[in-house]
Amino acid sequence: MKLRKLPRVHLPVLSRETSAALLVTARFAALLLLFALLSRAARSAAMPTVTIGMPGGGEIEQTATCSGTIMPQKETRILLPEDVTVTEVLVQAGQAVQAGDVLLCLSGEELQNKLDTLDAQIAQLRAQKKQLTVQPDYAPTDPITDAQLALQRAKEDQQRCLENPDTSEDAQLAAERAVQDAEMALQRALDTYAEQQRQANASNAVSSADAAVLQQQIEALLEEQEEYEALLETDGKVLADTAGIITAVYAVVGSSCDGIAVTLGETGSGWLLNLEMETEAFQDFPGQPSEIEVAQGSINGNGSLQHSWESDGKTTLSILLDDSNWTSGGAEAVLRFPSQHYTTCLPVSALHQDSSGWYVYLVESTSSILGVENKLTALPVTLLEKNDTTAAVEGISLQAKVAIRGDKPLYAGDTVKVAAS
Repeated sequence: MKLRKLPRVHLPVLSRETSAALLVTARFAALLLLFALLSRAARSAAMPTVTIGMPGGGEIEQTATCSGTIMPQKETRILLPEDVTVTEVLVQAGQAVQAGDVLLCLSGEELQNKLDTLDAQIAQLRAQKKQLTVQPDYAPTDPITDAQLALQRAKEDQQRCLENPDTSEDAQLAAERAVQDAEMALQRALDTYAEQQRQANASNAVSSADAAVLQQQIEALLEEQEEYEALLETDGKVLADTAGIITAVYAVVGSSCDGIAVTLGETGSGWLLNLEMETEAFQDFPGQPSEIEVAQGSINGNGSLQHSWESDGKTTLSILLDDSNWTSGGAEAVLRFPSQHYTTCLPVSALHQDSSGWYVYLVESTSSILGVENKLTALPVTLLEKNDTTAAVEGISLQAKVAIRGDKPLYAGDTVKVAAS
């Protein structure tokens, strides 16, 4: 096999001047490229570095942390009589007591003086009531009887005049007038009697009403009397009616305590946690809490919402606790509210806000001879819901590349570096 000869190619021969010019041009281009690379490297060192992510579906869980007070579900209030000095207080808040234990002591002398005063008041009221219940004297009927007899006699005289043919006309007229006068007198007697009866009945009704009021006052004083007598029987000692935990002590030695002296939470009645939140803040949460976690020192447990009420701009939540070893006092609670599923969620760090509303930064990449360049573009979004970690938004594609966080403050138009994933 014979090989074919290729034709010779004659390259142009550059002159020395031309070769020198091309060499200078090449060196200049290389320097420009080097400067560009150095400049890019310098700018890159100053660029913010961002972590990017893409929206995805998720749930937004809302939680609230607040403090409250644990107390027994059933609480007894120990009340003291008025104006009786406390001589000794034997319990303190948090103390366990049994039925019959002495809680505090009162002045026996003052109790006896109060009892003597009550006895006198009861006797006086009973005397007043007795006077009111005496049957009143009703109007006498004698005037009516007299008027009836007078009318009967006048009619008999008139009849005799009519039967006697010798009776004059004047006598007959006089007899007729006598009958009329007697009839008028009888009517006046009847009217007077009716008025007197009405007044007597009205007076009797008032007396009965007054007597009923007096009876109520007597019964109230009798209840106080029994209270003082019971205290005197124990020498002024106030006893616990049931076993429980002292939740509060208001009585002070040397002072009277007109009202609540001690509150006692009954053992075995369960525990309640009362939490208080600003009503406006509570209404921002979706519905009622679905889960409640409670911590009191080293004790942890759960609770369920029993009821809530609003007053003076605050909402109080009453929570029934589980059977952990709770004690009366402060506690912390975490309230978890029902979550909702959203199709576009982002870390809350990706959100930014200005006077126009919420927005995120998209990372848009372009290629050049120097490599890939990433720039930030602001995209307005609608915030649907968020918590401390996650935000649900509208107005963004699921394929969007979002700047989740940066190591420096970010601004629209910034050229950024993308952190390695």
